[in-house]
Amino acid sequence: MNKYTFILFSALFLGACSSNNTQDKNNAEKKVESKALEPFVENHEFSSLTLESEIGLRGFSFPEAEGRWTEDNYVYLGIPCKAKNNQTIIFDAIPYINKEHPSMEVSVYVSDSLISEWSFENGQKTTPISVVVTPDMATENNIQLKLKIKSPKSPKELGRGEDNRKLGLFFKKITIYGF
Repeated sequence: MNKYTFILFSALFLGACSSNNTQDKNNAEKKVESKALEPFVENHEFSSLTLESEIGLRGFSFPEAEGRWTEDNYVYLGIPCKAKNNQTIIFDAIPYINKEHPSMEVSVYVSDSLISEWSFENGQKTTPISVVVTPDMATENNIQLKLKIKSPKSPKELGRGEDNRKLGLFFKKITIYGF
């Protein structure tokens, strides 16, 4: 092997080693970055007796077997913000609508900014409802959601029993997706 061949092989060998080191370093950085962006999913069951320790609630009735009713025109949820990016919050909720009370409107606010409006009509299938919350909407690592329920009605008002609560939405659970 002559001197030039030796230098060429040495350069290729050193280049390959440093390339692997750079690649390993890049892979390590990507792993750290991907850990920071790992998706998470949180479910909060509204029938749970410990729900108030997981998220803040105001304007809700007592827990029932499958969830809990809102019982006011305004409902508040304080949800811990764990995401660095957008979070999607999916509400599994059913409106209190029927022949006597055929529609309902709900406005959703985050920190007093309107972000969504929901409309429900008697006879229409209710699908899960969702909102997307950006990190800049969170205050002190908390998402302050306010729902304004227009015209909640009690079953007693509608001649459907003795329940005096002004029912709006029956929340079964919320699911939070984020990165």
